[in-house]
Amino acid sequence: MTEFLFQPETTLIGQTKIDFEVLAAWFDRHGFDTNDESTPAHRIVRDLGENNHAQTLIEFAGRQCYRSFKRGRHQAEYIENIIGQNHGSVLEHAGFTFAVTGVSRSLTHELIRHRVGISISQESQRYVPADDTNFVVPPAIASLTDSEQARHVYDLFEKQCFASLDAYKALYEALEEYVDGRKRIAEAARSVLPNCVETRLVWGANARTLRHLFDVRGDTAADLEIRRWAVQVFKLVEPLMPQVCDDWFVASGQPYDTPLLRRRSRA
Repeated sequence: MTEFLFQPETTLIGQTKIDFEVLAAWFDRHGFDTNDESTPAHRIVRDLGENNHAQTLIEFAGRQCYRSFKRGRHQAEYIENIIGQNHGSVLEHAGFTFAVTGVSRSLTHELIRHRVGISISQESQRYVPADDTNFVVPPAIASLTDSEQARHVYDLFEKQCFASLDAYKALYEALEEYVDGRKRIAEAARSVLPNCVETRLVWGANARTLRHLFDVRGDTAADLEIRRWAVQVFKLVEPLMPQVCDDWFVASGQPYDTPLLRRRSRA
C-alpha cells in the first residue's frame, strides 16, 4: 500500500572496530609500555575501552605518524589539535555505515555529489517494481497540512503522486506487449515517476567526509530534506566521536521547522 512519508529513517548498522588485544600486542612488540599510566599507549588500550573505537583509531593513526606513544596530550585535546591543524587524513580511518529508508530520489541526486570517502548501494528501480512505491513529502509541502487555507496545496501534491503511479502502471502494462523482459519494461516505465518517490540505500562514509557533510548539508542553505537527514546522521555518530563532532550542535530550523546544524567555534 502506498504511503506518504514525512521523516527519513536512518540506522547505524556498522562502524570501524578495533581489536584492542591485538593492538596491545602490537605496542608490546614495538617497545611501548601499555602499563605506564602516563603514556598515550596506556590510555589507548587500557583506559578508553571498547566504546571509543572511532576516536581511538584516529588518535592511533595520528600518533603513528610521529611515533608519539610515550607522551602527549589526552585524546580530546589531541583530536582538537588534529582538526585545528587540518590534518584530516587520519580521520579517514574511522568509517560508519547506515541503512537509509524514507528518503526521496531528490535527496539521493543531491547526495551523489559527495563522492570521496563514500560508499553507496541503492535500491534499483529496474529490479524493484514501483507498484506500491511510497512518496516522500518535501518539508515545505508537509508544513501545509496544518493550515486549512493551504491544505489544498498538499492535496494537489498527493493527487499528482497518485497520477504518476497510475501512469507508471498503465505504461508498464502497455509495454508488456512490445518489450521483452521485466527489467527492460521497468526501466522504461520508471521515466514517468517523480523525484519524490521513496528510495532505500546503504550509505557509508568516513569521519572526514562526515565533517564535510555536516558543514554543507546541515547548513541553512541546504535542501530541506537532505538537511533533515544530515541531522539524523549527526545524532547517530556524535555520541561515538564527540570531539570530532564538537564543531556543531542541533538547532531548530526555520522555515518549515526543519532542524539544522549550527557551527560553533572551538574554545
